[in-house]
Amino acid sequence: MARIRSTLLAIFFLSTLLRLIVQILRGEFEPAMLEAAAWCLFPVLLAAQFGARLTRHVPIVQMRRLAFALLAVSGLGLLIRG
Repeated sequence: MARIRSTLLAIFFLSTLLRLIVQILRGEFEPAMLEAAAWCLFPVLLAAQFGARLTRHVPIVQMRRLAFALLAVSGLGLLIRG
């Protein structure tokens, strides 16, 4: 379970960092984005805490399927946007 969690965290961190770099290089980054991120930080931390407690009760096979589905949807979204 810890391996899946670490892998997902690494993938989401790297994809977010790459998107941020691309936005900065294109001149699309605005200070208002930092304010929006600050407003989202607390709900995201709460959801992460809830998710950490929930995963203790989910079988590893279902967790792997869920992780694969999240990555697939995320990748499909990136492909559709171009």
